[in-house]
Amino acid sequence: MKKQDITLKLLIDRMSAAEKRVFKIYATAYEGTKKYLQLFEAIESQRIYNESELKTSFKGNFPVLKKYLFDSIIESLKQSGDYKDLDSYHVHEIEKYKILKHKGLDKAAEIQLRRTKKMTLEDEGYIKHLYALNQEYVAVFTKDSNLEKNKLKYVIEERKKVLAIITNYGLVSDVYFNLRLALKSIYYCKTKSDVKLLEAFLTPIKHFKESDLLSNTSKSMYYMAMNEYYTAIGAYDKALISSSTYLNLKRAQSGNNIELQTVLENANYLLLSLKCAKLFNFSEKLEWLETIMNSSTQPFRFLFCYERWYVIKLRYSQLIHTTQASEQFMLKENSRFKKHVNSFSLKYKASAYYFNALSNYLAKDFKSALHNCNQIINNLDNGLEEFLYARLLRIFIYVNQENYFTIDFECRSLTRLMQKEVLSRQNELRILKAIQKSPDFSSKDWKQFLAKSKSEFTKDKTLTYYLSGVLNLKY
Repeated sequence: MKKQDITLKLLIDRMSAAEKRVFKIYATAYEGTKKYLQLFEAIESQRIYNESELKTSFKGNFPVLKKYLFDSIIESLKQSGDYKDLDSYHVHEIEKYKILKHKGLDKAAEIQLRRTKKMTLEDEGYIKHLYALNQEYVAVFTKDSNLEKNKLKYVIEERKKVLAIITNYGLVSDVYFNLRLALKSIYYCKTKSDVKLLEAFLTPIKHFKESDLLSNTSKSMYYMAMNEYYTAIGAYDKALISSSTYLNLKRAQSGNNIELQTVLENANYLLLSLKCAKLFNFSEKLEWLETIMNSSTQPFRFLFCYERWYVIKLRYSQLIHTTQASEQFMLKENSRFKKHVNSFSLKYKASAYYFNALSNYLAKDFKSALHNCNQIINNLDNGLEEFLYARLLRIFIYVNQENYFTIDFECRSLTRLMQKEVLSRQNELRILKAIQKSPDFSSKDWKQFLAKSKSEFTKDKTLTYYLSGVLNLKY
């Protein structure tokens, strides 16, 4: 049996009430049969898409009717503009030029083309700017005068410049996306081969100066790539500088919606600020993220913001406020968190469970802390950094529960795992050794160890980020 194409059903189901209303107005605005509107309502009413049932109700050439409905929905959705960005706007302006040119309004067309070129250049829409230059190239070439010949030389030079900018951007963006793709599986550098892999990706742009980046678009990609690289190797101070530089670049507005990339980079900046203990304008940026989250009407945009906001807000409460404040935050967000956590990306799911566990631990709710640690250890990827710290925190829980039978085994197992890491885990290994030696946090040996080590531990940004509350480190 031929498999049903449910694209049309999914499209209708994902339309908002307002979009459906606009479509119905759009459909009834024209005279003639409204069979496709009847099909729309029939599909809308189906809980599970059943094409055989629809074919029985709608005689004739059903595939043609179905395609006509699909195309009509797309045309109506174009009116809402929710999907539109700068690229869409540039296309609209180019279409205006082509209409004027087609109607023989050469002077008006020339003015419109000049306006479009200026706009695409200012917005760094270089692909569309190149297209506009190609239109000008043809227009100039078809005219016969010395003035136009000189203008043609100018257009050719402009095209060369724009092609160089596009090539430059292509090089930098390839590096960035290859880096991001690699980090989807390795998360951060755990071995020397991980480091070499990321360095190999960076080679084409590693020695770039700012003057080598021919547009703000290239600069954006460059600083995002460096941010990802420095974060992966644990150089958080350098990553924060790259992140801050990216956010301070002047970029063209892309429409009413804030781009997800802008949300991502602001969230990265907030996390790096926490890791580096540099919280300048932190509250304002966190409020901005919350505002974007609360104004998101699309489920994906909301979830993208929420998973980041939840982790950042919770850890900020733990570091700056009190255990009680973080517990209150978790209680307030409990139902919303449970509703969405299974849809979190792997990294943010692990971070959320870890800092939930940390809050539980600090509140001496060891049963809940252990449950959250086990969510990571038993269900998530062991390549995540949170996996290591969940296992370490679990050992602290066992100590407080006086579960001494498993402590030595867990310490030895985690020691072997951490010794494989290329990033320095010397402080974590010292903690494991100290616990094995004295699995009693009230003992004289443990207190002496902690007092002697606190200064060194505080300098370790990763350790402080994950364990500052547990070890009572100064943030």
